Amino acid sequence: MPEENKDLWLSEAVKKRLEAAGKANIFPYHAQVQEIMVSPVFTCPSQLSVRQVAKEMARRQISSAVVVDERERPAGIITERDLLTKVVSRETVDPDRTPAAAIMSAPAITISPKDKVYRALSLLSRYGIKHLPVVEDGRVVGIVTLRHLLRMTHQEPLLIIGRIELAQSPRDLAEVKADLPAMAANRLSAGISAVDTMTMLSLIHQDIHRRAFEMAVEQMGEEPPVPFCLFVTGSHGRGEALLAPDQDHGLIIADYPDSRFNEIDGYFRELAVKFGQILEEIGYPRCSGYIMSENPLWRKRYSEWLKQFVIWLELSSYHTVRYLTLVFDASPLLGDFSLFYNLKQFMLKEIQGYHNVIRQMFEEEAGHKVPLGMFKNFIVEKDGPHKGQLHLKRSGLIFVVEAARVLCLKEGIGEVGTLERIEALKEKHVLSAQDAEYAEHAFHLLVHYALDAQVRHWQRGEPISYWINPKELSAHDQDMLRYAFQAVKRLKDLVEAAFGHVIL
Repeated sequence: MPEENKDLWLSEAVKKRLEAAGKANIFPYHAQVQEIMVSPVFTCPSQLSVRQVAKEMARRQISSAVVVDERERPAGIITERDLLTKVVSRETVDPDRTPAAAIMSAPAITISPKDKVYRALSLLSRYGIKHLPVVEDGRVVGIVTLRHLLRMTHQEPLLIIGRIELAQSPRDLAEVKADLPAMAANRLSAGISAVDTMTMLSLIHQDIHRRAFEMAVEQMGEEPPVPFCLFVTGSHGRGEALLAPDQDHGLIIADYPDSRFNEIDGYFRELAVKFGQILEEIGYPRCSGYIMSENPLWRKRYSEWLKQFVIWLELSSYHTVRYLTLVFDASPLLGDFSLFYNLKQFMLKEIQGYHNVIRQMFEEEAGHKVPLGMFKNFIVEKDGPHKGQLHLKRSGLIFVVEAARVLCLKEGIGEVGTLERIEALKEKHVLSAQDAEYAEHAFHLLVHYALDAQVRHWQRGEPISYWINPKELSAHDQDMLRYAFQAVKRLKDLVEAAFGHVIL
C-alpha cells in the first residue's frame, strides 16, 4: 500500500476507534458541566420577598432560586427544602415581609462550567446538597441538580466518591488507589477511550488528594488561620494523570502581616509536611524535584507569589523556566479558588511581555527526538535495563503536552488540559482543523498505549512506568504508534515554524 494511502487509512482507523470508544455506555468522566447544565437560571435579588420567590419557582416549575447581590454574583440559594423548613413550618415567618436573604443557604457552593461532571457529583455528595449553581467570571450561567445527574450517571462514580468521602485514614484512601489499575484494565478491555479513563483516574487522584489534605487539617487540630488555596500541577493539574503519578502541589496563602509570619507560616509548614506524609502512605511518591507545598518555594503568600513569578521571568534559567511550565499546568483543588485564579490571570498577562521565556520553553521541547528512523522503524534503547524499549512519555506524549502549552502561552490562551489547548488553538486558527485533528489523534493514541503499558506492568507485577517494547504490540498497533509519532513530528515542525518566524 502506498504511504499516502496507508496514512489516510490509519487516520480513518483512528477516527473509527475513537468514535466507537465514545459510544460506550459509561459514565462520561470527560464531559464538562457546561454540556449538561440547565440554562438560563432563575436568579433573584436578596431583597425580594420570600412569597415572590416561591411564586416564581412555582410558575417556572423549578426547585431552586439563586440569590444574587447587587453585582449579580451568587450570594446564596433557596431550595424547596428552605421554603418548607424555614417558612412553611414556622408560623412566625411572614413570607411577604421576609427577604430572600433571610432564608437562603449561604454561601452557595458553586462550580465552573469547565469542571467535569464527576466533580459536580463529588461536590453534591460532599456537602449533602442537591443544587449546584454554575458560575463563570462571577456570574451564574447555569445549574446542575442531583436529580439531573442521577438520570445520566452510573453506579461506579458514586461508589468511588462515597469511599473517598467516608475514608477515615490514609489506608482507606490507599485501598481506593490500589483498585485503579484493575479499573483501568477493565475499561481498556471493554474498548473504552483511554482519554476518558485518564480523566477518570485524574479526577479520582484529585479527590484522594483533597481528602488527604482534609485529614492533615484534622491532624493539626485547628482550622487554617487565614484563607488559602491548595493547587496541584503537572499531570495532576492538567487532568492527565495515569496510574503512577508522584506528588506535585503547592499552596497560595492569603496575605497577612509580617508580624504573624512565624505563627501562620509555621502552621502551613507543619500542615504541608503532614499532607506529604499522608500522600506517601497512600502511595504517591515524593516529587524528585521537590515540587511540594512543604517546600517554601511552593508555599507563599499571594503577594510573594506575584513577586516570585516576576523573578522567575527575569532569571529565565533552566530551573525557573521549568517552574514556569508547572505554574501554567496548575489547577486549584481546595480552599479559596479566587487566590489561584487571580494569580493565574496575572501570570498569563505578565508572560506576554517575556517572549524570550516562551522561546526558552520551546527550545527545551525542541530537544525531544521522535523515536522513528528514516524507514519509520522504532528507535529503542540499545542496552541497559530497558534494552529494546522506548519511553512513551519522553519520546512523544510530553512533546504534544509541551507544544500545546507553548503555543497557547504565545497566544495568551489560559487553557490547562492538552486537548482543551489544542481545541483553543484551532478556534484561534493557530492550528488548522487538519493539524489540530492530527495532534488530537496523536494524544489519544499515545495515552492509549501509555495506559496499556502501565496496565501490563501492573499485571506482571512490575514497577508501573511508561516503558514499552514495540515488538510486544500487534502489527496493527505498531502502525498506529508510528502514525502517532508522525503526528508528533508534524506538531514539532509547526511549533518550530511558529517560533522561528514570530519570536525574534
